[in-house]
Amino acid sequence: MAEFQFSGGDGSAAMSGRATGRSQETVSYDPERSVHAIVHQQAQAAPQATAIIFDDYSITYGELDTLSDALAAYLTDQGVTKGDIVCLFVPRSLETIVAMLAILKAGAAYLPLDTTFPVDHLDYVVGDCEPKVVFVDPCTLVTMRQVPSVKGTIADLHALVADLSRAQAKPFEPVAVAGGDMAYVMYTSGSTGRPKGVAIPHRGITRLALDQNYVELGSGDVVLHAATIAFDIATFEVWGTLTNGGTIAGLPDGNFSIGRLRDVIRDNGVTVSLITTGLFNLLADFSCGELPTLRHLMFGGEVASAEHVKRFQKAHPECRLTNGYGPTEITVIATAFDIPAAFDGKDVPIGRAVSHTGILIVDEDHRPVGRGMEGGACSHRRRGRHRLLPASRTDGGAVRDDPHR
Repeated sequence: MAEFQFSGGDGSAAMSGRATGRSQETVSYDPERSVHAIVHQQAQAAPQATAIIFDDYSITYGELDTLSDALAAYLTDQGVTKGDIVCLFVPRSLETIVAMLAILKAGAAYLPLDTTFPVDHLDYVVGDCEPKVVFVDPCTLVTMRQVPSVKGTIADLHALVADLSRAQAKPFEPVAVAGGDMAYVMYTSGSTGRPKGVAIPHRGITRLALDQNYVELGSGDVVLHAATIAFDIATFEVWGTLTNGGTIAGLPDGNFSIGRLRDVIRDNGVTVSLITTGLFNLLADFSCGELPTLRHLMFGGEVASAEHVKRFQKAHPECRLTNGYGPTEITVIATAFDIPAAFDGKDVPIGRAVSHTGILIVDEDHRPVGRGMEGGACSHRRRGRHRLLPASRTDGGAVRDDPHR
């Protein structure tokens, strides 16, 4: 294969690539398939389609596939094998997404860490996971060198990806993994004690992304990527998009503002976004003007505000709104409520179980409760069960947030 470089300039090439040559592949949920196998399928179907945009830089599906192969080969050369963990201590960026895909191809799982975490937090998490490789950038390198528990190779991700993008591409055979193999590890903040790691398998990601009832994603969609990679919303933003052949529009790391977020949505024609409830409230409170391409906005993470829903719907009546709910263990979303137009309720329910997911309302002994009785929500994928979360059940059988928790 010939060498290649990221597309750059005024962004016109990326806009054109999104409009033509999109994948026509429709991928069904298969709990035994790996995430990277599905992304490769999309790359084979439409190699010239734009996969990722950050500012004026973009990468096609073909380039993403080839470059992640090269980075995966680097990881195997560093001794990374199936089941190992590779740490991502880098900000949200095009290169970071390339690394996520490369790590999966190498048979490993990625460990995304917030670049603002203190050294003692990093020391505990890194010591707990023992990553074979730790990817950094020039800024985060200074912090990571202060972490006593680091034993693996520390590598500058941006410099490495730049070198690989200029090198002659070589074939790489991804390591064989199945749906139950680990894809990433997400840690809690540790605000109530020691941080707790949650291992998410490949099927947890594909359950979220494919054949879903809470969202319709296709190759023509442009999905906003604004979450820190250490927050599980990023899982939807990245893999929900790439497994469906769409385009990721990234908000570059730096000083955040509603105006900056609005510009990324407008300039890139974002059609779908999942954000935190807090950020949704800010969008509703501070008028950001028209968002003509945004057809579906989802939010979650805390109890929804009916007043903010009404405010946003008044400003953007054509945009579909969904309130989502789910613990990290279930992979981002367990239930969803499609908010009707001109919503006039006092509370916003969290809705019903999304596809490939079951919800049980149980008592303190984990026994199912009767209709109309309060209990805890126990969510499970097709395989596996997860921790209990406070919730209540309505007479209609839907699950909703407990306002008193």
